Amino acid sequence: MDDRRVAIDRCKEIIELSYKDIVYSDSVEIGYDRLIRGLSALRQVIDLDQWNSFCSDYCMRHVILKHLMECPFTRRCFLKPRGYAGDAVSIDFVYFHPSVAKYIEASSKVGRRLFNCITNASGCVSIRNRKRTVARHVDRIANKIKKPHILSLACGHMREIEESNAVAEDMIGMIVGYDIDIESLRIIQNYQTHCKCIVEAVQGDIRSIVLGKKNLGKFDFVYASGLFDYLDQRMGRKLTRCMFDMLNHGGELLIPNLTPENCEIGYIEAFMDWRMVYRGGGG
Repeated sequence: MDDRRVAIDRCKEIIELSYKDIVYSDSVEIGYDRLIRGLSALRQVIDLDQWNSFCSDYCMRHVILKHLMECPFTRRCFLKPRGYAGDAVSIDFVYFHPSVAKYIEASSKVGRRLFNCITNASGCVSIRNRKRTVARHVDRIANKIKKPHILSLACGHMREIEESNAVAEDMIGMIVGYDIDIESLRIIQNYQTHCKCIVEAVQGDIRSIVLGKKNLGKFDFVYASGLFDYLDQRMGRKLTRCMFDMLNHGGELLIPNLTPENCEIGYIEAFMDWRMVYRGGGG
């Protein structure tokens, strides 16, 4: 029998065992760990077409999906109420932001336990670390440049400014949040009520920037916290050049990106239907 077929059959067995752990044995954490490890192992040994077929033909039809949907984070990403996975509300779940606490509390016991498993795994931890890193960069820029102007591309809810000491201490001149999602921009507009600096919410897509149709001005710090998780190399290079062109003299650019070294990717793709572009150290 083909080795890849053996691997697929083995992963199906693991999903069955995980289902029993989660639903019948009150062993949610064991079942989740078994599940992500099994999916990760399979993803590494079959080609992309086989993997995508396995996700759509088997995982999406397995009864375990119904129970995984009890996790509010998994459910949000899978259902895509704004048309795409990983929207700003989904990221608020990763941040444990107070705005989503009611959804977590309303979930079942199994759902809350699954939520804790997923959001404390390495991928979500790295997203929270990324938020803190951006906030510290904002603070550092403000200590170097008086009243800096800052631009966040694909800003989401821009929660990093809630952690910035420089924003709280009125050391920022202006912050511009740029996003295609009007619902996210409404949250950004609300920051103006309690931030002393100017906060502008600008709607637009990335293609408009790359094609030169959108002139956002010049900035001392330009960053794209999660955007490059969705861009291929060609678009990423073009946008990076545009971001450099938006910098004032002495300005700084920050482009974080998720790496492929985490074992939750299989679960994210198979049961959350969330695809991203992962890059290693070489980009």
